[in-house]
Amino acid sequence: RFKPINPHNGNWDCIKLGISREERIKAAEWFIKNEGMPYDYQLIAHYSLWLLPSGEDNSYMCSESIAEALGIKDSFRYDPATLHHTLEYHSRC
Repeated sequence: RFKPINPHNGNWDCIKLGISREERIKAAEWFIKNEGMPYDYQLIAHYSLWLLPSGEDNSYMCSESIAEALGIKDSFRYDPATLHHTLEYHSRC
């Protein structure tokens, strides 16, 4: 889903990735192409109750969709905290 946010209101952690304009465009195109894909509630439940099967095909968690749009391999492995840490680490390199 898409929703407008104000990244300057203190509710969001913003990370400067230092990626090229072409990479930013490619990521934006991924989101436009995949708008309307179902949210992966099953995967979220799997993190809390590991006995549940993990994830449905053709659905994404927020962190997974960001990783996918950025071209990160195995995007399904990234929960929000892991993706944040990974992007923050790489932004310092």
